[in-house]
Amino acid sequence: MRTPQMKNQLYIFPELLADKVEHEPHAARFFSFLAGILDLNLYKRSAMGSPPYARPTLVAVILYAMYKGYFEALGIFRFASDSIGAHWILNGMEMPSYKTVERVINAIMEEEELDRLFKKILELCVQMGLVGAEREFIDGVKTKANASKHKAMSYGYLNKKIGTGKEALKALFAEFKDILEGVEGLPEEELLMMHRKCTGHC
Repeated sequence: MRTPQMKNQLYIFPELLADKVEHEPHAARFFSFLAGILDLNLYKRSAMGSPPYARPTLVAVILYAMYKGYFEALGIFRFASDSIGAHWILNGMEMPSYKTVERVINAIMEEEELDRLFKKILELCVQMGLVGAEREFIDGVKTKANASKHKAMSYGYLNKKIGTGKEALKALFAEFKDILEGVEGLPEEELLMMHRKCTGHC
């Protein structure tokens, strides 16, 4: 093609998508494989209604698009229309509307289906020897992380701060003890007056 300005030129031997995807590592191949071996409830066809789109193929396109940074249904729909990898996964299947894509995403995100998806991927990782089964880490933190240098502390600095706090508490309790010893000898009437004054103004 020596004159790229001419958009209506024809290729005598057009390039195949397989030539761009299948002869080297490509993420589209991985997600096509992954979606094909998953056993999800949304894959099951209903006895009623028209035949659905090939759901494993559609799930593969959605996962591939998310891997590329597209998470909304409309963005995934537009990505699929312009991606060589997505076209290879679809293999001639027409991409459904973004509303259908949105319904499939919602179906995947349901609690039971998401648990099933997690278990299936974990089983696959175990089969491929990617899980050592030596350590297990659970992250249950729900607060937003803060990497501020003013809030981050090393173990040494934190222990020093704890020691300083303990000394401050000791001094506070010693002062409080002196006050209590001075108050113990007062008559009950004066103690009541002090209590009323404190509750009224403190």
